Amino acid sequence: MTRRTAVLAAPLLALLVLPAVPAGAGGGCHGGVTQGTGDTVELIDACFTPTTLRIEPGDSVTFVNEDSFVHNVTANLWGHFDDLEQGDSFTATFGEDGVYPYACTYHPGMTGAVVVGDGDGPGSGAAVIGRVVHLHVSDAVLIGEDKIDLASLKPVGRLAGSAYCRVTDVFEMIRPPSQIR
Repeated sequence: MTRRTAVLAAPLLALLVLPAVPAGAGGGCHGGVTQGTGDTVELIDACFTPTTLRIEPGDSVTFVNEDSFVHNVTANLWGHFDDLEQGDSFTATFGEDGVYPYACTYHPGMTGAVVVGDGDGPGSGAAVIGRVVHLHVSDAVLIGEDKIDLASLKPVGRLAGSAYCRVTDVFEMIRPPSQIR
């Protein structure tokens, strides 16, 4: 074997010998749902930790961004919609029993909830409503300039908890005119 062949073969051999590292794509937490008590939720590794925090009515929770990138904590009727840079924090007080879901609008799938008391109460509603901040679409999945080829994109939808779905059955439906005046 020549010196040149040995030099080229060494990096390839190293790739075969090194242990594989699991891939982590997309936004949100890849480590699974965590449960906790206390008064702090850390934003770390694109996760709310713990994912579900249990507290008593009247308790306060401090959200602290430990990541080196920006997050926010959006929710219905409460939250911190402004950017939280590394080291930033904010505190919210929860007065009534219920479930208070929240999400980071920058990182899809980064969600959590504060469960107050037994969780049986109005909380902040049943849904976390966000807004699209950025949309990036590869030219490879575009049809023309304004339509997405779903067969090429192969989108995945987030349901509840750790449940997801594949978008495989696409159909069109004529929408009735709005009755809102």
